[in-house]
Amino acid sequence: MKLKKMKYVMACSLALSLCFLLTGCKLFEMINRVISENYRSSESIEILVIPPAPIKNGRQSSEIKAFSFANSVRDGLMSGINAYNEAGSVTIVPVYYTKQEIVNKFYDDISKILEQSEKDKKDASEEIKEYCSKIVFALRKHTKYKKMSCIIFGIYEFKESATAHNITLCYYDLAANNWSAVNGVVTKQAGRAQENDLQNLMKRLLERVYD
Repeated sequence: MKLKKMKYVMACSLALSLCFLLTGCKLFEMINRVISENYRSSESIEILVIPPAPIKNGRQSSEIKAFSFANSVRDGLMSGINAYNEAGSVTIVPVYYTKQEIVNKFYDDISKILEQSEKDKKDASEEIKEYCSKIVFALRKHTKYKKMSCIIFGIYEFKESATAHNITLCYYDLAANNWSAVNGVVTKQAGRAQENDLQNLMKRLLERVYD
């Protein structure tokens, strides 16, 4: 089982690396957005899950290592998916991604999109959707996840003195062009309380999207 997971992680790593290398390529701009009915199964949905990270102040600090890649963060988010799967209308198949270099690049790019939208006084949602869709298409093309169409990620503003993070957990489904987000307070200290906060946040997001 561990070998299987390692293969999945390696495959995702390759796909995401290729995606970031080809971000500026016109190939992605020409991809047809008309998705067929069998793009994904309504009973089982594969979702790429990227751990939350600080998006502005403190992005380059050790905070991203201390929080984003903590086992309690992973366990909390995955527990939220498991809790939803027990009673939800669909089954979520998560692909949890934690390769630090790629995760950092993802949030750096999201941050740049948000900063530029503030300067231009424009809504950043369409650009963020476009960026997320490139990653999902790369996974569909280069890994076994041929029906993947969704991505979940989280952002928060880092504050040194804070005892908790106010995290926005975001969801985008490019097949349905559906965007959703929930906010929640997550304790900063790793442990059971942090896991519970993240579990509740993830479960609320999935309930909002699918129920």
